[in-house]
Formats: sequence, structure tokens, C-alpha cells
Amino acid sequence: MKPKYKYCPHCGRHLTDDSAHGVKLRYCSACKQHFFNNPAPGVAVLAVKDGKILLVKRKLDPMKGTWAMPGGFMDQHETIVQAGLRELKEETGLKAKRGSFFDIATLETIKLGTVLVIAIKAEGTTGVVRAGDDALEAKYFDIKKLPFIGFIGHRKFIKKLVKQGNK
Repeated sequence: MKPKYKYCPHCGRHLTDDSAHGVKLRYCSACKQHFFNNPAPGVAVLAVKDGKILLVKRKLDPMKGTWAMPGGFMDQHETIVQAGLRELKEETGLKAKRGSFFDIATLETIKLGTVLVIAIKAEGTTGVVRAGDDALEAKYFDIKKLPFIGFIGHRKFIKKLVKQGNK
């Protein structure tokens, strides 16, 4: 469950609960503003080469020590594709010429509430694979011999990729 904020991010006043738009929301009486509890947007990157998929071993929680697709959270003022290509470079050292939408999943987390994970497919990757940023390792795995993938959404994306013939 996402944390219940106590203070207005604009004026610093104490927030109260209020029913609006058919849901319970936090409300600042000074700013006259409701605060929606929206999902956090994240991205996961499918990078496939010669029947192998690029994975990273996570350095940090959640799922520390497990394998996952490169990814992370979207920053302000970037598209989901820009976020994916940035995360790919930060975590693996690879650049991609382009990325495209692949699939979407939601994940319920304790700290952030609902996370909306958007998978993009990276195309035209170049560079040398190396672990960077918050990755312990980064390497390609045969798509038929994968290690345990920590995130359920990532497993869903990979399963769909395999079903499509990992193109």
C-alpha cells in the first residue's frame, strides 16, 4: 500500500481525508487541491540477440539478487521509450537505436502501491555488456535456459516473447 502522505507538497500544510470523484483522497484545504494516488510508471526492456535475452542481476531491493530485465522508473519529461533506453544504458552499458512498445503489466507493491510496468523492445543495440548502476551482473541468457526471474511481470513479458518466437 502506498504511504499516506501527511503534508501538502505545495504549501506544507496538514492534509486531510476527503471523498471526491467517488474515492477517498488526501486534500489540502489551503490549496483547495485533491491528491490522487496514481500508479508509479516503470519500464522493463526486452533486448534480444541471437535467441538470447539480456538480463541483469539486481543489486538492490526489491528482488535483490534475482535476475530481471533491465529497467526502472520513468523520470519526469521523458517518454516511456526514452526511460527504457536510458535504463538499458545505465544498467548494461548498451545503447539502442530505437525502442517500441511490447506489453504492459501491473504489480502491487508494499512501498509504492500499484506499479504500472511497460515493456519495450530495444532494437539495434550496440556496445559491450557490463553491469552498471544498480546491477550486480548483466549478461545474455539462452531464452530456453533462463535463471529465476524475480518479477512476475518480467516473466509474463518473456513468456509472451517466447510465444511470439522471440523476434
